Amino acid sequence: MGIWSGVKGLFAGPESAGKVLDATVNTVDAVWFTNEEKSRWYLKYLEATQPQNRARRLIAFLVTLVWALLVLFIAAAMAFKAPFVADLKGLLVDVVVQPYSIIIGFYFVKSWVSEVKR
Repeated sequence: MGIWSGVKGLFAGPESAGKVLDATVNTVDAVWFTNEEKSRWYLKYLEATQPQNRARRLIAFLVTLVWALLVLFIAAAMAFKAPFVADLKGLLVDVVVQPYSIIIGFYFVKSWVSEVKR
């Protein structure tokens, strides 16, 4: 009898029917975002991830610095005809280029894509 009284209580009067309808509308409304809600969410997301920008810049700078120093060192070794130039080129190609590309791509692709969309 407890279940039926609970169901009966939901639809007993106009107040409870209104509450059920409001809850249903609010649930359905929460599932779909309007463009304005998406914009607000994106601004909140940017604000929440703002501290990560410094870390991203630092990582991009350090990776670029290591890559640039290695390239300059290889160029200097080539100028002096050092015997280990092939090993340095192999290090650059096999070890450094892929992480460099991923990190720099991750850092800059977002701005490039937004420029292309315009």
